[in-house]
Amino acid sequence: MLNFIFPIIGGLFGIIFLRLIGFKKFNIGDLLLGFVVFFISIIIQSFIQPLPFIIYIGNLANPIEIQTKIMKYILSQGLLMILLLSIWFGFIAAIIQSGFKYLFIRNKSYSISMNVGAGFGLIEAFYIGISGLISQFLIAQQFNIPIYYYLISGLERFSVLLFHAGSTLYLFDSIKRRKGLIGFLVIVFIHGLIDFLAVLYQFTGSLIILVLTEVITLLTGLLLTLKLYKKAIEEPKEKILW
Repeated sequence: MLNFIFPIIGGLFGIIFLRLIGFKKFNIGDLLLGFVVFFISIIIQSFIQPLPFIIYIGNLANPIEIQTKIMKYILSQGLLMILLLSIWFGFIAAIIQSGFKYLFIRNKSYSISMNVGAGFGLIEAFYIGISGLISQFLIAQQFNIPIYYYLISGLERFSVLLFHAGSTLYLFDSIKRRKGLIGFLVIVFIHGLIDFLAVLYQFTGSLIILVLTEVITLLTGLLLTLKLYKKAIEEPKEKILW
């Protein structure tokens, strides 16, 4: 149950942090737009990311069997395969997620962009929590997982929510400065690097990679958010164009 609770708590603390630094323009409609962007992104990712494995998995129907067989195959191929697949998964996610954020906020405002990014990060926290709960029931096996693992998962969701809020703000700010493509490429690189490390950790289980991933996510999330959040706060109220 803790693998369900802690990611959600982390996401909610991210929202609270944005409120504490002064952002009070939360809007249900704009947060829901972030939900929509997340689900569109995750659906498309689910079709594109597994492409390298479609031929390999054959007619396997059991998700757990597929995951186990693929993992064994990847690990048997050595470090180069692990690195290439980590790059593939990480940067495909970065391109798709950043691309849809860009499309949905390009004609909006700073405050809407903040809401969209925060909504994206919040629903992702719920998605991670629910996925963890479902996986636990499917596996039907109890594991002695240290409490620090759950604390890290909560911190991760806090950091990721700030990253999504800050990166969406950065995308919009780049568009406003007529440097949208440059801003998009910057965010894709940072996001891709973070996801590359996250996937690499899944393959290797390296504590060093885990710590590095969390530190980069937290620092970039804080930097991007604190750099631009005042533009969302000070922005004059304007008519929302849907």
